[in-house]
Amino acid sequence: MENVYALGDCVEVIDAVTYRPRLSLLASTALIQARVVAYNILGEPSCYEPCLSPSVANILGLQVGSVGATSEIAGKYGIPIKVGKSVKQTKARFFPGGKAITAKLIFEASSDKLIGAQIISQESVAERINELTLGIKAGGTVKDIWMRERCFDPSLTMVEDVIVDAAINAVQS
Repeated sequence: MENVYALGDCVEVIDAVTYRPRLSLLASTALIQARVVAYNILGEPSCYEPCLSPSVANILGLQVGSVGATSEIAGKYGIPIKVGKSVKQTKARFFPGGKAITAKLIFEASSDKLIGAQIISQESVAERINELTLGIKAGGTVKDIWMRERCFDPSLTMVEDVIVDAAINAVQS
């Protein structure tokens, strides 16, 4: 049917890692879908791209973030993976107030492409998940992660981020 559109919780998306249909019950997904609908209504053809569903939630003071495939989903769809994990501080150890941060990165074994990530900390999770979402969309590899420049201020960040350590650990595993 022409000029009939659906979005949000009532439609399936195509997963950007598995390329299979699934639900994405996130407001951020519905927002992009709404933009696609608006463009089409205005006569500018547009379609919704495969979905990564980046998410973050505050659970009892912990920020829990995820994007892309989990190890379980990769296994379910027969995607061989390399996994790297790391636990660090969010700030240089000589600055007070740093929080523990744990990262898990999931790479497709044959290509070393990033396909998923999970991060937990009391701070700074959303920006890392957003960064990793862009990395997955760009087809970034483990080497791309550990060879790129990052901003550094010891009162705000570590010189070697938890994401970089997790990528290096994936290569060494």
